[in-house]
Amino acid sequence: MTREARLVPDWVSRYQLITPGHWYPAIVISEYLGRRYAQARNAGEPPRSMPDEHFEFRGGVPRAAAFLPSRRSDPKPGKVAR
Repeated sequence: MTREARLVPDWVSRYQLITPGHWYPAIVISEYLGRRYAQARNAGEPPRSMPDEHFEFRGGVPRAAAFLPSRRSDPKPGKVAR
C-alpha cells in the first residue's frame, strides 16, 4: 500500500495549494514541498520534511521515530562522500 498524507485543516493557510482532508500519495506532497522550499531558499534554510503536526499519514511504512530527513545529494548510508 502507498504511504498517503493529508493536510490538517488548521494548517491550510500555510499550504494553500493542498486541499485539507484529501488523501494524497505522500511522495507527491513531499516533492511539491521540496520544489516550494527550493524556490524560497533565499529566505533562509527551510524545513525539509512534512511535519507530523501539519499532516496525517496512513498506509505504507511509517518512518521511524529517529528519522532524519536528508537531501538527495547527501551520501547514502554506507557510502563515503568524495
